[in-house]
Amino acid sequence: MPKLKGPIDQAKVVQIADTLKQGFRGDEVLDSYDEDRSSQFYRISRGTALVHRVYVSKGFLDDNTAVQIDQLLQAWGVVEKIRAAGARLVTINSHGIQIVGE
Repeated sequence: MPKLKGPIDQAKVVQIADTLKQGFRGDEVLDSYDEDRSSQFYRISRGTALVHRVYVSKGFLDDNTAVQIDQLLQAWGVVEKIRAAGARLVTINSHGIQIVGE
């Protein structure tokens, strides 16, 4: 994965991408930094269809170690919640996981 621009620790960006790739095997996971939201944005696609959209806040990534991030994502059931959200926007921050429209 190429090194992406943005003020977030790139190892953590890759860590989240790897978690999503493991959870959504066969789907394409692309990411970019969104300065307006101070978040890393992940798009999960199946073929030409966008199936999931996820924003991970810079604060969440900055405030937690790699181990803490793994533990929190597992405890929160991130893959299951994203899957249940479908194409609705999912945000992950220090307060947990929110699905827009719920």
